[in-house]
Amino acid sequence: MDETMLVPDPGLTIDAGAVAPWSMFGLTVMPRVVAEMGVRTDVPYEELRAEERDIVMQAPEEKRHITVPTKNGKLFEMDFTYRKAVRAVEEALNKATSEKGLPRVDKYISTHTCPSCHSVRLSDAALQSHIGGIDLGQATAKTLDDLTDWPSPSRSRCRRT
Repeated sequence: MDETMLVPDPGLTIDAGAVAPWSMFGLTVMPRVVAEMGVRTDVPYEELRAEERDIVMQAPEEKRHITVPTKNGKLFEMDFTYRKAVRAVEEALNKATSEKGLPRVDKYISTHTCPSCHSVRLSDAALQSHIGGIDLGQATAKTLDDLTDWPSPSRSRCRRT
């Protein structure tokens, strides 16, 4: 998840909707919950201290007692579990049961090549194994046509670097 997508306008305050995922159904009380955790919700997000931004993005789930006013002015007291911005998107993604549910969470996710594995989804240790002069990531990327011309393990020695 990309923090610039979670907070698309850091000039907004949390109360004014700076943390975009908290506008999703069931999460609109998050500004009150995060305020109970010591985050200022009435200053622009970009002016929050690093510790406050860390609470918004990284704090663990934690139950807090909050007071929520209704539109007619009544106050309700309730216990609510804090959902950091990233967790809110993860939960919405997990609950998306159809293609129609994905657009509301796709806007918070950016896709890029992993700098470590280069998107082959293998650990550094797995990438250290070579066969036929190439690593396992390169081997698994081969097409069937490529494999017919590629040396078989019996013709080349496996090595670990």
